[in-house]
Amino acid sequence: MSGLTIFIDEGGDSGVRDGLRFHHTRHEWFSVGAYVVRSDTADLTVQVRDDLMAAANVTQTPDLHYYKLKPDRRQQVCALLGKKSARAFCLLSHKTNVRNYYNAKLGKFDAQRFFNWCSRLLIERIMEFAEHDAKQRGVPIAPATFIFSENKGHDYDHMRAYFENLNFQNRHSKMHLKPKRWISDFLDVDRVASQPHHSLAGLQLADVIASAFLQGANSNAKNHDIGPATSLRGIMGKDAAGRIANCGLTLWPLPSQGPIPEDARSMFEAFGYGF
Repeated sequence: MSGLTIFIDEGGDSGVRDGLRFHHTRHEWFSVGAYVVRSDTADLTVQVRDDLMAAANVTQTPDLHYYKLKPDRRQQVCALLGKKSARAFCLLSHKTNVRNYYNAKLGKFDAQRFFNWCSRLLIERIMEFAEHDAKQRGVPIAPATFIFSENKGHDYDHMRAYFENLNFQNRHSKMHLKPKRWISDFLDVDRVASQPHHSLAGLQLADVIASAFLQGANSNAKNHDIGPATSLRGIMGKDAAGRIANCGLTLWPLPSQGPIPEDARSMFEAFGYGF
């Protein structure tokens, strides 16, 4: 039985201690994106990456970087990726709403805690999708393989310890913060790894997802464009009711928890969010 392999990358800066210095700037947003495939097809990510690079006429580098692509190539790459056999997920956090956030159990957010939290929210939605997918196929849910794009600013041992603590809480029905869905057997911390971006094609595809949605949310950036992100609609994860909002695409804080700039709303509205 094949489980899922989940490639995860981020877009933007996970720092949350900048106060109002970056308020209403292109640094307002942070994204975490995932490219999800069945593990027995994970090797095909190389061909998918190569297809995208050929379509974008990328010949000077062996790996794919979204931010290096010209605007029309970004649209082309996402339109092609949106037709592949995979699922995409993205969590977008409007950082202006969480600066100076304090939680009695978690303490004050720093970059590591913020990254852990955003990754948790993303994984909760992937768990929800995976559970429904397994039921639809009539098979038990299997442990997944998680591969994060390596960022020297993150402590992945700290992240694994955080996930293991969530597993412990879940197994003892004492989760301090109620999840959308948490399945301890789906996330085995021994199957959570980090690798350099250039080493795995799947991480480069996750970069496309995280970066396209960051570009679509960042209404203050000069290159703001929702076209590439909306071109990924065909592979976005859906919940049991067929909704992309709050599953394949997640906005945090929720619209009810903090103001979202009006210019940034159109992309979320395109995927089913209301404001």
